[in-house]
Amino acid sequence: MTSESVTDRLFEEADALYGMALAEFTPARDARAKELKAGDAELAQRVKALRKPSTAAWVVNLLVRREAEQVGQVLAVGAALREAQANLAGDELRALTRQRRQLTAAVTARARAVAADLGLKVTSAVSDQVEATLTAAILDEDCAQAVRSGLLVAPLSATGVGDVDTSVRRRRSRRPSGSPPPRARPSPPRGPSCTSYPTPRRSGRRGPRPRPASRRRRRS
Repeated sequence: MTSESVTDRLFEEADALYGMALAEFTPARDARAKELKAGDAELAQRVKALRKPSTAAWVVNLLVRREAEQVGQVLAVGAALREAQANLAGDELRALTRQRRQLTAAVTARARAVAADLGLKVTSAVSDQVEATLTAAILDEDCAQAVRSGLLVAPLSATGVGDVDTSVRRRRSRRPSGSPPPRARPSPPRGPSCTSYPTPRRSGRRGPRPRPASRRRRRS
């Protein structure tokens, strides 16, 4: 089996696991890795290495799957905000900043409600991490793509970042309705730092090939 085929199958396995209830992740991952071991040891090993998401990351992943339209609005505001900042459009920038604050608060509240429907009470601390992750997605294009993927394993922040599970990448990120299309190539780092989550190398349903481990990008 080619490395590309392994990547395709790994994505399918990971996408299913990261869409499960948080408490089910580890036993389901381990059971699936055991099932795969006899037929594909490499894939089994990579599935076994998938990291359990933190509560905040799981809530954001859930939001991407259950509330795609709202996530799309967040990412669309982010694209407009970054463009206004690049063009030094002061009035537009101030208006978008106000919209960003209102929108992230509203979407975070919705995320808490969606999680509650599945029996998970989101604490204030976790809620703050969810909102910080949405803010990071607005301020940084790499963070936006990480959120869009639905494969976060830790919350993001605008001044740094936790981790994104870079052992699995789509050839095209999960793109909620209303969000801007990904660029052909990732932009150079600017403003807040975020774990690199590159855009597709070629057209197709999933994102780029995976990297062996998560990395944090440091400011120079």
